Amino acid sequence: AIAGKSTDISKQLTAAGEGSKLDVLQLQIEQRRAFAAQANAEQVLYGQREQLSARMGIPVEQLPPVVG
Repeated sequence: AIAGKSTDISKQLTAAGEGSKLDVLQLQIEQRRAFAAQANAEQVLYGQREQLSARMGIPVEQLPPVVG
């Protein structure tokens, strides 16, 4: 969300002549990296929950939700 807002602000500044296209491109790359990192973390979490449920002998659906 923050990376997306930064990209939008940079685009607005560029349109107003106050920013550069390079700034916009760098922020877009940063935003894509953040999305990729989030997707990776979600996959790791899913895998860890699968392992936990197998070790406990209960379905994943019965595990308490992750909070925090």
